[in-house]
Amino acid sequence: EGAWGSEGLPAAGPASAQFPVCAVQFLAGATRRLRPQGFGYAQQWTAAEQTAYETLMAGELGVHHRLLGHADAIQDDMHLQAHLLANGQPLDTPPDAALQKAALDWVLLFQCDTDPNTGMNWANNGRLYYWIQRQALQSGNFEQTWMILQSE
Repeated sequence: EGAWGSEGLPAAGPASAQFPVCAVQFLAGATRRLRPQGFGYAQQWTAAEQTAYETLMAGELGVHHRLLGHADAIQDDMHLQAHLLANGQPLDTPPDAALQKAALDWVLLFQCDTDPNTGMNWANNGRLYYWIQRQALQSGNFEQTWMILQSE
């Protein structure tokens, strides 16, 4: 049994890893890319476009749990990082064209924000991001899901 209970479910962990049950409400909404160059676009945003994006994002305060869509990244885009982690490559590997193309196959599965309603606080108001390859998601294979933590 070990870390798993007799019914195939994870056994209870330490008290610091247990959170209260909360109701979930799903809402459909649009998400935005962090930066265009991370998605195969050759050009960078202009200074005005970057300022407009930052102003828009600053207006979206609160807790942001998310299922699918684009990540609300606190630091950098994570597509390449997820690909490198999954393939055992160093995170400082220079991203050539082939790596950038392969990284675009990774999608956000789930984003779990710091949430005062549940007592979850991920490394100084951070977020947990779960990434999966598009084909794995489509086939329901969640065995190669990678979690990345970002914080302020």
